[in-house]
Amino acid sequence: IKGCGGIDLLLLGIGPQGQIGFNQPGSFVNTKTRLVVLNNNSMAAISDGFRNDEEVPSKAITMGIDTIMNAKSIIMTAWGEDKAAIVGNIVEGDITGDRPASYLQEHDNIELVIDETAAQELTRVKTPWLVGTCDWQPKFIRKAVAWLCGKVGKPILKLSY
Repeated sequence: IKGCGGIDLLLLGIGPQGQIGFNQPGSFVNTKTRLVVLNNNSMAAISDGFRNDEEVPSKAITMGIDTIMNAKSIIMTAWGEDKAAIVGNIVEGDITGDRPASYLQEHDNIELVIDETAAQELTRVKTPWLVGTCDWQPKFIRKAVAWLCGKVGKPILKLSY
């Protein structure tokens, strides 16, 4: 990679625990390409590509976080409702080795490509009134009032203006 002038464009998916590549939770930002031991979640995620559980590898070679962060441009993708929680955590949560994809918050040129269901835990989708102006349609008002009831711990009839 270094001998070729680096990576121009890197396309990544995100694992259910915030893995990128096979960088497991607990990976450090300065890691290089290396052999890693896969956790049970990673093994389960790749098991569909094998005939039986005995063929699923327990180790993999992964591009390290440092190498990923040195890419000139990154596109990260996530699809489906099962990725919503981790997308919310890596985009709006703290940067932590427990969710290696969260390191990408510090990259200068990254694009996140997700579908509507993977976006459902992002603030701008879940509670958009917290981040900007809204078109207050009746359905939207009901959603906001229900959210407020949960936030303040009161039933609708106990809310005041």
